[in-house]
Amino acid sequence: MAGASGGVGTIYANASAIQFGQACYKAMPENMRKIVDAMSKKYGVSTWMIASVMGIETSGFNQNAGSTAGAYGVMQLMASTAEGLGVDRTTLEGNIEGGTKYLMQLLQEFNGDSRKAFAAYNTGSGYIKGLIKEYGDDWYKHLYSETEGYLKKAHMMTE
Repeated sequence: MAGASGGVGTIYANASAIQFGQACYKAMPENMRKIVDAMSKKYGVSTWMIASVMGIETSGFNQNAGSTAGAYGVMQLMASTAEGLGVDRTTLEGNIEGGTKYLMQLLQEFNGDSRKAFAAYNTGSGYIKGLIKEYGDDWYKHLYSETEGYLKKAHMMTE
C-alpha cells in the first residue's frame, strides 16, 4: 500500500500522523532529506514515516544523540539492532538506513500496520505481539506509558 510520499505503511496512519511526518521531513537539514529520500526508495518505506521516527527520537535531528539505554543517532538504533541490520549506526547514512530497514521489517511483520510498527520500533515486536495475542484489537490500550507517549507524538493514538 502506498503512503502519502510513496512506500508502505499507511494502515492506521491518519492525516494528522502523515502531516506530522511531513513537517518533520521539511524541518530536517537538506543532507538528511537526501538520505531519507534514498532510503525510502531503497526500502519502500514512506518518507513521512522515516521522518516521524527521526522527529520523535531526537531533538534537532542530532546524529550524536544517545540514550541512557544505549541507543544512538537520529534513528536511535541500539548496537545489536544495527549489527543485525549490517549498518554502522555511528554514521548519519548508516543510522538512517538501519532505522529505515528496521521500519520496513516491522511493517512487513505487522502487515503494513504503521501504528503497530511504530510501537514495536519503540518497545520491541515481541512485546507488541504479546499484547495483540492477549488483548486483540485493544492491544494499544495496554502499552507502556513511554510507548503510548511515542505513539501520541506521532499522532497515532486515536483514543
